[in-house]
Amino acid sequence: MRLFIATVLDNVRVADGYNELAITWSRETEPPLPGQFATLRCGRSTAPLLRRPFAFSSFDTFSSIAKMIVQERGPATAILARARPGDSVDVLGPLGNSFPSPAPGCTPVLVAGGVGIGPIVYFAGRLARLGRSPVCVFGARSAGLLPASVLARAGPSLVICTEDGTEGIAGNVVAGLESLDADVLGRCEVYVCGPSAMMAVVAKFAERRGARCWVSMEQIMACGVGACMGCAIRVKSPEEYARVCTEGPVFDACTIVW
Repeated sequence: MRLFIATVLDNVRVADGYNELAITWSRETEPPLPGQFATLRCGRSTAPLLRRPFAFSSFDTFSSIAKMIVQERGPATAILARARPGDSVDVLGPLGNSFPSPAPGCTPVLVAGGVGIGPIVYFAGRLARLGRSPVCVFGARSAGLLPASVLARAGPSLVICTEDGTEGIAGNVVAGLESLDADVLGRCEVYVCGPSAMMAVVAKFAERRGARCWVSMEQIMACGVGACMGCAIRVKSPEEYARVCTEGPVFDACTIVW
């Protein structure tokens, strides 16, 4: 990881309350992998004090351009939502671990909602370049919360679910998973990123199917480097707790105490 100053190249509204931020990436810093994240300092004053973590939705190795989806939730993310090309942003990354490769012969089934769509789309692109054929299931409360321009990068095997039925399957992501062919579900490996409640439900679905499931956990982080223990979650191990920023953010779902 490295601390550096990046330049904002673009900042596009991709859905209601969501922007995709494009920044320059230091060529002296290793390229981020799908599932990893960076922490950004939002503004130049002491408020907001803490950095904010954002997963990568895209990375272009040739141009060293990184993209992240930012959901406007409060004062810090509102600052990033207003960033304009040419603005500077303080970046620390890449941080955390990445999504592991699916086992040979398994179909990677990628599930996401909210800001989790970004890292899952990035992973889908990486899998496609490696010759794997991921199946993506994305969910949202309504069509307006789906980042269409980002979803276009997910590949051809795409299932959309909205809870109000305004697009795709009416229901949550489990309804989307249940709509998949039996051949896909018969030998698959599941990867999920999004709200904790959604990930817990998908993890249970995968467990019933006997499929391995990887979850990318989202927690509030104070430091992002494992020093403060503020992002610790309960896990099934002798240590009882794991730090999302260092042991994660990607975990085997069966190790999480939901």
